[in-house]
Amino acid sequence: MTAPGEWRVRRGCRAACVRSAPPPKACSDRHFFGIVREFSAHAKVRKQLRLEYWHRELRNRTGILLEDGKPVGGQWSSDVDNREALSAVGPGILPPRTV
Repeated sequence: MTAPGEWRVRRGCRAACVRSAPPPKACSDRHFFGIVREFSAHAKVRKQLRLEYWHRELRNRTGILLEDGKPVGGQWSSDVDNREALSAVGPGILPPRTV
């Protein structure tokens, strides 16, 4: 199975697999540039977890979204922007879903 990237799901899978024989093999999810084990190592040496630092590490390692060693668009992450609350009126009119 593909190893879940979310801790809650990972715990649930482990609990379910205890009763399974033989236990399934969990393989790293190749849809992401960083795997859970790498993020754990990154988080272990941090006083504070911020996605910006993780994104910076991934970009520097892979070269993706970098131009001359600097982040494309001028920011390493949109993490700070994503913490802002919606206004009282909500997000406004959303475009129709495309399937």
